[in-house]
Formats: sequence, structure tokens, C-alpha cells
Amino acid sequence: MNLYFFIPLMWVFVCLILLAVLLIKGKKYVNGLPPREKEVLKNSGIELLVPLKNKNRLSGILLLAGNSFRKPDSLEEQRILQRASSNILGDIESVKEEYSELHKTIEGVINVVSQVMSNRDPYTASHQRRVAELARVIAKEIGFTDWQMNGIYVTGLVHDIGKVSVPTEILTKPGKINATEFDIIKNHCRVGYDILRKINFPWPVTTAVLQHHERLDGSGYPQGLSGNDIIVEARILGVADVVEAMSSHRPYRPALGLDSALEEISRGSGILYDADIVAACLKLLRKNKIGFDELMAAAETHQECVLEAIN
Repeated sequence: MNLYFFIPLMWVFVCLILLAVLLIKGKKYVNGLPPREKEVLKNSGIELLVPLKNKNRLSGILLLAGNSFRKPDSLEEQRILQRASSNILGDIESVKEEYSELHKTIEGVINVVSQVMSNRDPYTASHQRRVAELARVIAKEIGFTDWQMNGIYVTGLVHDIGKVSVPTEILTKPGKINATEFDIIKNHCRVGYDILRKINFPWPVTTAVLQHHERLDGSGYPQGLSGNDIIVEARILGVADVVEAMSSHRPYRPALGLDSALEEISRGSGILYDADIVAACLKLLRKNKIGFDELMAAAETHQECVLEAIN
């Protein structure tokens, strides 16, 4: 679970534990229910039922279970519980609001980035969308949660934002680029990191953007990281980036095709690229060229595509 949601939810659980301890020490009961309903709750082990309301809207129900079913000596327990349940509800509503605002912020950032890249370099904008979708299905295949898959997708959509610093004549140069031009291009990882690092993403977006051209043997850039020093999100992006780039048209060469791309990651499996990620990508694509084409077409229109491995 992401830290943003773990902290408030942890407070909710702490409150529930404290309330349970309080009621276990005292005498407990279910208040205001007819005998039949009370008996149903008792048989289910439920001793206390408190509605969680926010502005007269029912948002949830707090249930506490135990063994005692006796009437308390006073109403103080109920008052304490009612106040605590209000605080719990406030935390729940706060989490919902934070989640909603977070999504609005992320959507706004992605829209701005997409517009900037599309206006300046349509090829890179298209490349980012396609890499994002491929990275998402690879992440799903290796067992990422929906939350982690959202993170890898967002990262893919912005992973080449640093190319805004690369002169257009280099990005669109029809011939082979020289060493100096390549050094300028390689700097896009660090530029992208600098652009995005002040945005409080709930995933390791900026680190993955910085590392997506690193390689397991240390031959990548910009830091020459190796092995587990490269985060898994960056390793997924690295594979997706190579497959998309080789299978698509580039300004300086025609598309090499999916087969060539898969052969490249196969040769580099365990050396340049994470072996588990390569295996997942090969499982999805080796016998499914049509599925890959559909995936790439869906990415162009920001549509999610389900891609299953063909045995």
C-alpha cells in the first residue's frame, strides 16, 4: 500500500484497536435494537454497531465484536465511541478527498506534458503513449497490483519529457547522429528528472524517469547503475522502451519490426535487461503480433487494451 494512504488508514486502525480495548474492559451492548435484530447480531458475534455519518449521509458502519453482551453502567462509553467514530469518518473522508485531488493533479500534469510534447515533437509524444501501454501490460504479467500498474503507466507517459531540452534538428535528424549529438540526447533522463522531481507523485516516477536507460551490467546511462540499484519500474520501462523503439519507425531509420525487438531483449536477458521482465514480455508478444499491433493502436487513442499471452 502506498505511504500516502497507509498513514491515515493506520490511524483508523489504531483508533479501532483502542476502541476495542476500551469496550473489552467495560460492559458492552447493542443499543436501541429490537430483540430479534439484537439476537442476530449476538449470534454473529457483533456487540456494537455504530453508523458513520457525514452531513447526514451514511458513509459506513463501525462494527465491534466480542464475547460480552451486557448493559454498561453508563452512557459514557457510547459518547466516547461516537466521538471517536466521527474522527474515524473524518479520516476516511480526508483520504477520499486526497485521492481525488491526487488524480486531478496527475491528470493535469499528464495533459500539460502531452500537449507540450505533441506540439514540439509528435514522434516522442506517440512513443511515450505506446511505451506506457506496453509497460502496463508487462507490469500486469509479472504480478503488479492495479495501483502499481497505474504508476508504471503514468511514468511511461512522461519518461521522455526531458527531450524538450534536445534541439529539434537532432531529434528529427534523418541520418545517423554523431557522438556529440548522442551525448545531448543522453542527458534527457536527467533533465526529465529535474523537471518532474518537485511533483509529489505517489509512485517512484522521477527515479524511474532518471533510470530508464540504465542497464543491469552498468553499461547504461546517465549514472552507470547496475543490478538491483535500478528500480524495477525503470527496468520495466527499459524493456518496453527498446521493444517500442525498435518495432517503430524512427527519423533516422525505418521500423526494424517486432521480431527484431524481441530478439534484442532475448540476447540481453540477464545481461542488459531483467530476465523476469524479458520473459514476461516474450510470453505476451512472441506469438501475438496482432495483439501487439492492437495494443499500440489503442495507446495512440489513450485506450486501455487487454493483452493475454498465447500458449
